[in-house]
Amino acid sequence: MAADQRPVHALPPHAIGHVVVRGATLPLIDHGAGTPVALVHGTLGGLHDWLAHLPALAARHRVLAWSRRHHAPGATPADAVHYTMAEQSQDIGALLVQRGATPAAIVGHSYGAYVALHLALAAPPLVRALVLCEPPVLPWLAMMPDGHDDWAAFERNALQPAALAFARGDAASGVARFMEGITGRPFALARLAPAVRDALMAQAPALHAELATPRGDYMPTLDAAAVARLEIPILLVRGGRSPRPFQLLMDRLQALLPGADTVTIAGRGHDMIGDVSGFDDAVLAFLSRRDVT
Repeated sequence: MAADQRPVHALPPHAIGHVVVRGATLPLIDHGAGTPVALVHGTLGGLHDWLAHLPALAARHRVLAWSRRHHAPGATPADAVHYTMAEQSQDIGALLVQRGATPAAIVGHSYGAYVALHLALAAPPLVRALVLCEPPVLPWLAMMPDGHDDWAAFERNALQPAALAFARGDAASGVARFMEGITGRPFALARLAPAVRDALMAQAPALHAELATPRGDYMPTLDAAAVARLEIPILLVRGGRSPRPFQLLMDRLQALLPGADTVTIAGRGHDMIGDVSGFDDAVLAFLSRRDVT
């Protein structure tokens, strides 16, 4: 899931390569030296989400950032393809192995954090540390006594209206309804700067694919007991202004992982990575503190 007011940075062609991963050609930046740090974007996101973070992070680490399968500026689907968590997770693992970048510290934002957590459970040797920025593990929310109503409201007010909009060919409304759900406030594409609006709409085909895929395939239930058994360094990052569903899910993760480090990015919502210096400082401090160097 993406930030609604993030800066959009031009993609410098000379800095971007491509890697073929399990049949998909993915735009990739692989920059810096040291412990690999992989940056995994969320829904309605892409490689550009991380460009502003590269100078600080790559000054101390080898940083890999790419657009996931089905996301621009890579190939986006002309029709709603089957979009699964398993495929996205396997792509990350294959990319890291192919680039000789394992084990890696994986920094995931929103759905990217969900995928990163899935990979840590499925292929532990590939993951050295995790930075999890509000993974939307909605099946957990649905099972919480104090979260079921929030889950139902998110389904009713965001996911279902967005899916219906895409089904009738109205991608702009689909994006807007989805963004209202993750920001917790009214959302109008027309109010965005053209570059920000264009960046969001470039990812609309991927969002359409997500919403058209059976929920259990792209938002599977993760084994909470297995999450609690993770022994790698973990940083949990939340936005101080994030809507209640994300706060509840972060509370759940914090309860499962009492040894994890935590940080709140004050003044930001689900778009906490938009506070570039605050976010980078928190990530770098965590990696240094936990000897992920």
